[in-house]
Amino acid sequence: MQNGSNPECTTSLQWTGRRVDLFITELYVGGAEKCLTDLALFLKKQGAAVRVFSLASLPLAPEDSLVQRMRQAGVDVYALGADRVWNAGSAIIKLRKYLHDSPPDVLQSFLFHANMIASAALVGLPGRRGAASSKRLSWVAGVRVADPRKQRLAMESLAFRRADRIVAVSQGARLAYQKYSPIDSSKWSVISNGIELSSDHNSEVSWQSQGLPADAKVALFVGRLDAQKGVTWLIDTASDWLSALPQHHLVIAGKGNQLAMLQKQLAQLQSEQPEIAHRIHCVGWLAEPRNWMRASEVLLLPARYEGMPNVCLEAMAERRPIVAFDVQGIRELLGEPGEGQVVPPQNREAWQSAIGRIATDEQFRLSLGTRNREKIERDFRLSLQLQKYADLYFSLG
Repeated sequence: MQNGSNPECTTSLQWTGRRVDLFITELYVGGAEKCLTDLALFLKKQGAAVRVFSLASLPLAPEDSLVQRMRQAGVDVYALGADRVWNAGSAIIKLRKYLHDSPPDVLQSFLFHANMIASAALVGLPGRRGAASSKRLSWVAGVRVADPRKQRLAMESLAFRRADRIVAVSQGARLAYQKYSPIDSSKWSVISNGIELSSDHNSEVSWQSQGLPADAKVALFVGRLDAQKGVTWLIDTASDWLSALPQHHLVIAGKGNQLAMLQKQLAQLQSEQPEIAHRIHCVGWLAEPRNWMRASEVLLLPARYEGMPNVCLEAMAERRPIVAFDVQGIRELLGEPGEGQVVPPQNREAWQSAIGRIATDEQFRLSLGTRNREKIERDFRLSLQLQKYADLYFSLG
């Protein structure tokens, strides 16, 4: 009992007067960006004053859905305009001015570039350690992926020494950083990604609208088309399994700097195996990807490194099986290798076998989808993730 008071109102009163700034590299639709948006809306609902900063310029329509969601809820969104490396200096100055003129209680940064800019902007700022101020400004750094580039790990580890806390999205990501970092383990927290159980948009979609035949069964990739996500592997190995599954098609959805490389691969495949090439489709960016996952048979993710990919959570919530490389955060979502969804990186035989079994064994496919959904319901609800962030911020005073 709370003497007749509304618990939600009580929580909101606790946040009244508290300020939280959230800072990220960019605000195109992606896993980290969705997490930030959900967190901003949650904190705003609790009564906190929330500002969001994008290091890069804001996206234009129709790719600005996250920005529009936040602004419609009354969250202030700003862009520092650093679209190139040489804009970093001006971004530091701009962020520092915002933090100096209207200091938050907590600054949370996400991703490498935002972490580095935040660290530089906070040096000597009032409210930080060693600087005179009546208000304490706490910095929480965020580790979203376990980037294997040692130079980045070293740079970020140095920056993290200034952080009050560091939040990783998975144990795998935390351990990857701590291997190279002397930072006290007590400063680290693990707050996994979370997701709503049902999508806001449950409309039916048809692969025929993307040029596929009506009876096509789809293995889907959704994500950035870049080296981290291993997208070239998809086409390199497509003939291994498509040749044995005549009704199946590979759909690659997303935008990124490896699109030209994928198109070159497809052109080469067209000259060598046209019967396979015509069943591979690069369809660009798809709005509401969960709708398309629901219309697919399996999600593919050959990422070279990860943290805890939101695309997996989305597919799991839609009761879809996944075939993914055994990288950071994947076992925490999909189980151990040998259970049907996790395969050794760059292992063509295991990759082909996993896709083939899911495609040909309906009962197995359905059981994996059910297991994935149950895991989301048990361990990865969005409300649990958001409350953990709020509790962490509140504990910093």
